[in-house]
Amino acid sequence: MKNLTAIMISSSTTISTIQPTSAANFLANASHNIETHYNNATNASVNIEESEEEIPNRLMIALILQSSILIVFLGNALVLVALACYRNWTTTDVLLFSLSTADLLNSIVGVELITVVKYFLGRPMNKLLCDVFVVAVYSFRTASATTVTGIAMERAILFIYPLKHHILVTTPCTKKIVAGIWLFSIVCGFLPHTGIGHPGFQNGKCFYQLYDLGIEFTILIEIYGALMLLTVFASYIAIKLSGAMFIRRQTQMAGCREKRQRSASEQSAPPVPTESVGAIRRTSAVRNVQRLALMMSIVVMVYFVTWLPFLLHNLYCLIVKKHPSTKVALLTSLISFLHAVVNPPLYGWMSQRYRRGYFFVFKMALSVCGGHRPPRRSLSKSRSFRGKV
Repeated sequence: MKNLTAIMISSSTTISTIQPTSAANFLANASHNIETHYNNATNASVNIEESEEEIPNRLMIALILQSSILIVFLGNALVLVALACYRNWTTTDVLLFSLSTADLLNSIVGVELITVVKYFLGRPMNKLLCDVFVVAVYSFRTASATTVTGIAMERAILFIYPLKHHILVTTPCTKKIVAGIWLFSIVCGFLPHTGIGHPGFQNGKCFYQLYDLGIEFTILIEIYGALMLLTVFASYIAIKLSGAMFIRRQTQMAGCREKRQRSASEQSAPPVPTESVGAIRRTSAVRNVQRLALMMSIVVMVYFVTWLPFLLHNLYCLIVKKHPSTKVALLTSLISFLHAVVNPPLYGWMSQRYRRGYFFVFKMALSVCGGHRPPRRSLSKSRSFRGKV
């Protein structure tokens, strides 16, 4: 307002001392200056409002990410502590240890780093933090996705070769495979710094999306991700087919056994009620097979929901050579965090072994506050097929 008053005063003072034709031109210039000053003031207020609107959005995203990190940390830490309570590990224990470790490190190192620096502090990453973030995220995500693929293959071998599974897949062999998975994953994380692609820090900014790290690196991860998805889906199909054949055999054997019992009891005892036929068919082995098939269905569904949007999103950006909106990139990144949230409760719900380990950890935590300390022998109960799922 003071600037507008000054312009008007200077205009009126000058008009009184110049000729009429010059006064008209000067009034036009003064009007133009007033309009320009008003537009600049309006644009400044708009920019202030936009910056003020971005702060709540950034804080809201930071709170969502921080809550997800906390859930992932607690869930996977519970899995690792429960596994540490068991002395004799199975092949599934080794694979689940690798999966939980990868998800835990990805959350507290990779996702936590970008949450604090970008969303809480609102500052750009320097070169060191950017390189650490890119290497950590792609190393841990590759280890997690590859471990899930290994779990699916191990379960498929159990269904296809149930009698040879303990010979084909041993715990020492699984430990070597897991070590190879982690070595391969770390190499993949460092590939942008070895000439396959390029680092994410450019022009003072940190670019960490897959399509920002070079065409070669993007194509390599896309092909590897597609192979992992196909392998998991093929393992699921093998589990479903083998499980259906196993249930059919069990049903036929139960039917034959029912006929023999009925024919043998015609002279000496009353006939077997027809209601018991269903109970005979639903043996413990059949229930275990159905439970494992259901578990793998959930694992495959979560796996596809987690990684397929991420791969398709980066493939689209690679084809059209255009960056999508920030909201789309953020949404796919949040979805890729889903499996790390779902896996710990899923294994506790579907596996008696891990559920018993969870309860043991909770009781140990309560014993610190004065509760009864649980005996370790409570973990050694029921080493059945169901307990190994």
